[in-house]
This record gives sequence, C-alpha cells and structure tokens, in this order.
Amino acid sequence: MSTSPVSAVTGATTASTTSAAAGNNGLTQADFLQLLTSEMENQDPLNPVSNDQYLAELAQFTSLQQTTDMSSTLTSMSNQMQQTAAMSYLGMQVSLTDSGGNPVSGVVSQVGNSGGVPYVIVNGTQYNASSITTAQYPSQATS
Repeated sequence: MSTSPVSAVTGATTASTTSAAAGNNGLTQADFLQLLTSEMENQDPLNPVSNDQYLAELAQFTSLQQTTDMSSTLTSMSNQMQQTAAMSYLGMQVSLTDSGGNPVSGVVSQVGNSGGVPYVIVNGTQYNASSITTAQYPSQATS
C-alpha cells in the first residue's frame, strides 16, 4: 500500500491535532500554516492535491480552534456562576457535609475563591461551597 506525501502529512496533522487537543497544548494557526506549506511543497506536481482537500483541512482546523475557544469561555462562565452562587450564601444558615462525611450547620460568615473553587466559612472553618446541602435565611429574633 503506497502513501502519498500529502496523505502522510495529513495523517500526521490529524494525529497531532488529536494528541494536542488531548494534551491541551493545541496547534496554533502558525503550526497549521506550516503544515499546509509543507504539504504543498512535498506534493507530486503531476498529481496535485485538490483545493477542496486544503479547504476541508482549513475548515477542520478552524472548527477545532472555535471549539477550544468556546470550551474556555464556558469554563470561565461556569467558574463565575459558581462564585456568584457561593456569594448568595453569605449570611445564610446552611447545612453541609465536610470532607470526612460529617454534617455541619452554621451561618456563612465569609465567601471566597481558592484555585478557582469557591468556598464558604462556616463556624470559622473553610468548606467547599459545593458541599452545601441546604440553605435558608436565619430566623430573625423578635423583641
């Protein structure tokens, strides 16, 4: 089975793109253009690759880049929403489960963010905000 230089480079491009996406290193547009230039330089002049194939590769690269950008944007939005949700617990009576599986109840006195993970301070101890199981406004004492 023979392999043309273009299909060999195309296969390498696909493998590189897949492994780069998995490793989150990503190919840049400069990398893609370098591969495209290499394909064009090494193609058989008597049997050139059609423009359609180059356009298909460009479309695949563009699609991959847009998907990566969208993923980053969604991750950022998710982190912001989690932080906003954690802020809403400030001053509320909450029940949560600590890392040892023990139930904890108390009023949230502080909210913060550590390494992109929102936390709450209850009874002077820091807990992951996602460990909160119930929340309610504390009862107001009547005078």
